[in-house]
Amino acid sequence: VTELYKTFGDKTLFDRISFLIHEKDRIGLIGVNGTGKSSLLTILADKDSGDGDVSAIEKASDYRIGYLAQEQPFSEELLVLDVVFQGNNPLMQTVRDYEKALLNLSHENTADSQRQFSLAEEAMNKQDAWKADSEAKAILNKLGIDTLNKRIGELSGGQIKRVALAQVLIDAPDLLLLDEPTNHLDYDAIQWLESYLKSYTGSLLMVTHDRYFLDRVTNRIFELSFGNLYEYHGNYEAYLVEKAERDRIAIEQEGKRKQLYKQELAWMRAGAKARTTKQQARINRFEDLKENLNQVKTDGQLEMNIATTRLGKKVLEVKKASYAIEGKKILDQFDLLIQTRERLGITGKNGAGKSTLLNLLAGRLQVDSGVIEIGETVRLAYYTQQNETLAPNKRMIAYLQEAAEEVKQRDGSQISVAEILERF
Repeated sequence: VTELYKTFGDKTLFDRISFLIHEKDRIGLIGVNGTGKSSLLTILADKDSGDGDVSAIEKASDYRIGYLAQEQPFSEELLVLDVVFQGNNPLMQTVRDYEKALLNLSHENTADSQRQFSLAEEAMNKQDAWKADSEAKAILNKLGIDTLNKRIGELSGGQIKRVALAQVLIDAPDLLLLDEPTNHLDYDAIQWLESYLKSYTGSLLMVTHDRYFLDRVTNRIFELSFGNLYEYHGNYEAYLVEKAERDRIAIEQEGKRKQLYKQELAWMRAGAKARTTKQQARINRFEDLKENLNQVKTDGQLEMNIATTRLGKKVLEVKKASYAIEGKKILDQFDLLIQTRERLGITGKNGAGKSTLLNLLAGRLQVDSGVIEIGETVRLAYYTQQNETLAPNKRMIAYLQEAAEEVKQRDGSQISVAEILERF
């Protein structure tokens, strides 16, 4: 990538950044929200482009790139089988045809389905694709995907993300671009993915907020900050050490520049005149120094100091609740009492019903039996797994003002919604 430039509105995302991705690189892409991490992945995946007429990206014509996005655009009518084998790897297309023929044969044993299966089996033998088929099924198994004949519309958001992850891993591209790959994975699946990526034969560039995952997988770090890209060798822990040293040196140099500026400013105020070439050169250096002050930029810390309403002892209580989906028990005579100031985490394997439990507590689903009681002074807020659909033409401020114009802080003062947006 050479001199990549990209703006978004009046903000410069990438200010002519350049970098190389080498074979076997395991790169973690980090930066505060809004610095362009996902945007960079979409450009590298050829889903978007930088500004200007000339592409900043150079790669071999047969170099294959696989991309896992945060949001999946799959049609709800597609089968899981169609999605996981939809990559452009010719060997996997053969495997897909075989698995589809096998699925059709199991549903309808006709002369035509038998003929299609025989052709698919012959292609598998001809291309020696059985090992690839076995490896693909191992990936699906480790990610908890056990039904290929379900439609995408029947899956939860977490299941769809895992199907998308399986698809990009099965396709085995030269470069993997992964945007938050550990989201929606349970602990066992994350451990397996960590091991898989460390031994992956291609290269990897990923965005994740899981610092422990970064530590164990990466050997390089790219940091996006104020339109620039900084490279570090080593994992996330090594990055923290090197970044701290870089920041220290930058602050030290800034201090020296300011001290020199004060000295030169005093000289200028004393009535410096460009009577000689030497004096003119000093005046020019002063102007350059003035322009280069305040070069050190730091990412601000997010501060939330919002007051909450006074709660009673009981925040939420579940009594003898039962709930099942298609015969599968999610809750069975379940009891729970959440009290003031409790911080409760929910764990469990994929498909165990974690999101379903939240939907029940939020009142989006109703229990089959039992009771869920909310405290009298409690107001529930629910941040869902899938972003709620927002009107694309509505301004952010108008969306938040539907909830409130101002927010009360712990010290009793009021701040506007616009001020809260600025903090983000």
